[in-house]
Amino acid sequence: MTTPSGGLAPRHDGGGPCPFCTKPLPEGRALTFCPHCGQNVTVRHCPACSSEVEHGWRYCVTCGREVGTPGR
Repeated sequence: MTTPSGGLAPRHDGGGPCPFCTKPLPEGRALTFCPHCGQNVTVRHCPACSSEVEHGWRYCVTCGREVGTPGR
C-alpha cells in the first residue's frame, strides 16, 4: 500500500480496540483493516473535523487543528 506521496503507508501493529467498532484487534500482527468491521485502521482522522490526516502531518489541512505527533 502506498500513500499519495508515494511512500509506504504505515500498518497498524494490532492489539487494542478498533477505533471504529471498538472490538479487539488481533495482537502481534501488522494489519490494515479491522477483521470485524472492515474499516482501514491505518487512517488517521482530525479530532475536530474528522478529515483524513496523512501520517507525518502535524496539523489538519482542512481546519488547521493540531492532530498530534507526526506518524502517530
